Amino acid sequence: MKLRVSKVNIGLKSFVFFLLALGYSATTLFAQNNGESLFKANCAACHSTTSKKLVGPGLEGIQTKRSKEWLYKWIQNSQELIASGDKDAIAIFEEYSKIVMPAQAVTNEEIDLMLEYIANPPVSAVPSGNGTSDNSIPVVKETPLWVPILAIVVLLFIIVMLNMVYKSLYQVATSKNNN
Repeated sequence: MKLRVSKVNIGLKSFVFFLLALGYSATTLFAQNNGESLFKANCAACHSTTSKKLVGPGLEGIQTKRSKEWLYKWIQNSQELIASGDKDAIAIFEEYSKIVMPAQAVTNEEIDLMLEYIANPPVSAVPSGNGTSDNSIPVVKETPLWVPILAIVVLLFIIVMLNMVYKSLYQVATSKNNN
């Protein structure tokens, strides 16, 4: 009978691992949507996730062009970076007709989420490359915030229920071994 308890234990551990991996996927989806929301709220009026210039430069590949520390400074307060004498900041400012990029009240973590979104935009946000001169910003359907939150709550409920089932089965198995 001990063998059955071990099989149940292994199966339960595998299932819990699967649920945790699924929960991680849901939080990654939430981070992607959060990066997308942050980008749309703070950047999309002037920037694209592609190389296409709008008011400001296209941001495709920005993480390979600039360090994260530089991007944090630039996004949070570009004028301060320009005033410090940073040659790259001054060159960008002059290239874009000295149009001031407003300081953004975002944290480094929020910038990381936006940079992740820029590096991996949804497929529908990337232009088709059909050669049209459509200057519109692509519209991407956003997953509502409640979807990943609901997924996490359901996963936690399932984990609690499985733990209760496991304890019940273990008690039944050990009680039969004692008889």
